[in-house]
Amino acid sequence: QAVLRKPLRFLGMIGSIPKQRKFALRLKARGYEDDEIARLHTPLGLPIGGSTPEEIAVSVLAQLIAVRRGVRVEAGWVPPRRPAAEAGAAAETAGSDASAQNEPEVAR
Repeated sequence: QAVLRKPLRFLGMIGSIPKQRKFALRLKARGYEDDEIARLHTPLGLPIGGSTPEEIAVSVLAQLIAVRRGVRVEAGWVPPRRPAAEAGAAAETAGSDASAQNEPEVAR
């Protein structure tokens, strides 16, 4: 909590939305101002659609690199995950070309 008042370039927190809300309410109750609480970037990481710990780590590192380089990253659209059965059927219809199975579908 004390780090919110330090002149840090970036401060983030990993956690669920309910956890983030509880944390913000606790800070507010302890006298922190809205602008101080707003410095806390939550959820931490860029929205790349990751779900494994490794993918989440990549999204966090990507966000830290963007901050370090001075790049402002807006939250982008992340395509919904397809059910495994649908993904398997799409791979079968793509043919035997291995590269086609690994490429995301692109609207043309």
